[in-house]
Amino acid sequence: MNVIKGIVRDKNKQPVSHAKVALLTERFEVIISGEADESGRFRLEADAKKYPYFIASKGFNEKFLDFWGCNIDLRKDLEINPILGKIEIFSLIFFPSLDADNCMMLYFRPMSLKQLVGKEKVIAPELSTDDITVSVNGDFYEIITMRVISETINKGVEPIRAYALKISLDGIEFDGKNKLEISIIKDDGYGEAVLFF
Repeated sequence: MNVIKGIVRDKNKQPVSHAKVALLTERFEVIISGEADESGRFRLEADAKKYPYFIASKGFNEKFLDFWGCNIDLRKDLEINPILGKIEIFSLIFFPSLDADNCMMLYFRPMSLKQLVGKEKVIAPELSTDDITVSVNGDFYEIITMRVISETINKGVEPIRAYALKISLDGIEFDGKNKLEISIIKDDGYGEAVLFF
């Protein structure tokens, strides 16, 4: 058994007490879950293997949206310090860019609490590259290009707005030891997610 631990905070770095945390399957089924204490600290013990998702949540659709972690490798102990805010970054994936060396594509779907609570048809905020930061292992990387993707799931349903970013990753080896963090600041909203690769 290995440990995933950390402190759940809000965008002002204040602890979020009693937030729920969990490791999830690819189908978003809970494998193991727990709750942060008064100071936002949590600790989960799980089998030493890889997990598709980690989630932290508190008052979804009220004060915060969820924090997501992807490609969680618990073959050794891991620390994740989730930041809960009014923007959620979900469906975060990455893949190499086939048209340029040392570049990778990031794909994600953001959701805004303001737009969700306002019952707007489009719940994703309109973003520019100035609203987004991407870091790998603590170093910030330039967004080379950004594409807005409109995904239609069913006829008669408003399309989902997603984003694809091309990031230059000079000097990064795809060895499974990297931590990519993405954050969005838009108006009064903040959101963050993490992906390990």
